[in-house]
Amino acid sequence: MDHILQITHLHQNLKKILICNNYTSLKLDVIIESNCIQVFGQLNVLESLWSIIKTRLLGLIIKYCKNIKFLDLCEFENQITYKILDLIENIKQNLNYLNYLSIDIQEDNRLTNGSSIILKNLGQALPSKLEYLSLVLNVKESDFRAFLENSQDVFINKLFIKLQRGSDDISHYIREYIMKGERVKYLAIKGIKNGNLLSDFER
Repeated sequence: MDHILQITHLHQNLKKILICNNYTSLKLDVIIESNCIQVFGQLNVLESLWSIIKTRLLGLIIKYCKNIKFLDLCEFENQITYKILDLIENIKQNLNYLNYLSIDIQEDNRLTNGSSIILKNLGQALPSKLEYLSLVLNVKESDFRAFLENSQDVFINKLFIKLQRGSDDISHYIREYIMKGERVKYLAIKGIKNGNLLSDFER
């Protein structure tokens, strides 16, 4: 942690950071227990964040990082989905690139619903214009329709959606909500199961 503090003090206008879990060395909890707040206090100009998000870390990011333009998130903990939406809402004024991967896992004989929560609520959290949006999700028809309806005032230059195994067919919603409008310039939709490119569209 001392090394991290030294780096942030030396580079006051640090723009990018990568945070991930390295289970062979320090645990993330150990880092958070120490002087991590000092680190995030130095990152008020942070513009690019890649992270495998954990609950306590996310709270610090929401509190201290207001100027993020590039956000790349991988979510494994279903209970923090709403906090991720809070983060996106918090930085929407500057956000330009968003890449989101949701890992829906089995808990108590049922599949977690992080993908569903994101799709139902992401549309209203997005800024009015995005250069790039990439979503890797388990997509259900009703959830995807909610996303499209809630994001009708959002223009996305490049939209990429990768459908996880078990996703519904959403092609008719693509035609109805995207191809008939002028909301997306470049669109690609890919299924994970067989790797086929389901849709590749340029306006």
